[in-house]
Amino acid sequence: MLVRSSWAVAWWVLSVAALPWSVRALDRVSSPASGRPAADRVRSTAAPARLTPDELFLGTVRRVALWFDASRTNLPVVESTWEITATEGLSAGLVGQRMQYRVQAPERAQLQGRIGSEAFTVGRDHNEVWLWRPQKGLVWRARSSVEEPLNPLAVPLLEVWLGRLPDFFTVRGQPVAAVNGVPCDVVSGTAQSAVRRWMGLPVFTLTFWLGQPDHRIRQFRIAVPEEGWALTALVRTLQERPAREAPRWASPMTASNRVEWVTLPRVRGAFPDAIHEVGLLRLVAP
Repeated sequence: MLVRSSWAVAWWVLSVAALPWSVRALDRVSSPASGRPAADRVRSTAAPARLTPDELFLGTVRRVALWFDASRTNLPVVESTWEITATEGLSAGLVGQRMQYRVQAPERAQLQGRIGSEAFTVGRDHNEVWLWRPQKGLVWRARSSVEEPLNPLAVPLLEVWLGRLPDFFTVRGQPVAAVNGVPCDVVSGTAQSAVRRWMGLPVFTLTFWLGQPDHRIRQFRIAVPEEGWALTALVRTLQERPAREAPRWASPMTASNRVEWVTLPRVRGAFPDAIHEVGLLRLVAP
């Protein structure tokens, strides 16, 4: 079974990138209006200047990276739904897959989708991974061990790292395009050698379709030329909630579910190659 390391890293960049954001709000501190000339105060109430491709792309990456920052505490709960619409060099069965992903880094996550016609939910709560197959009324539970460890769902970030994002990606803008009738700014970023060496990844390109004027990501594409594959997906929904509003993360424990303790390899083995092919399980149990 294949595991695409670049895909696993790209998911945390993309699957939670749909919230409205402002680069100026994130990266710039506005001076108070008092003491400025009247003309400046008038200009400050006008429509903001159009963001550059670098601002659009790097601002999105920066916002998402902070949700997975291992140096922070009480990280938010992020939930998103996305649908795979096109692939190249991957299993045709991936097209049409709709996934729901929920994460609270560094140790809690859930991924919901389908294996053929069968629904599944796979989750993680600290050192436990579980797989719920509701049509079978079955829950498999597995715990990590020294032999089968679970890595954190997070990355160590430093402000100097975030400040170097322009060194990590080569960004370019593309013509405006519509997604489901919404005009979008289209921006692409190709990983440079610095980020590839740090993360141990091949060359990959991320493309965002960002709705005008709210900058919500409506669609994304991941392409890895060295491995000969690409994938395009629509982002259907996304919401961010404070940590205090965390949902239930443990496995279902209703009377109708039969619970069985198994090994982590058995949980992974329950999924077809198409799921492993793009590293989706690494979103829960890296």
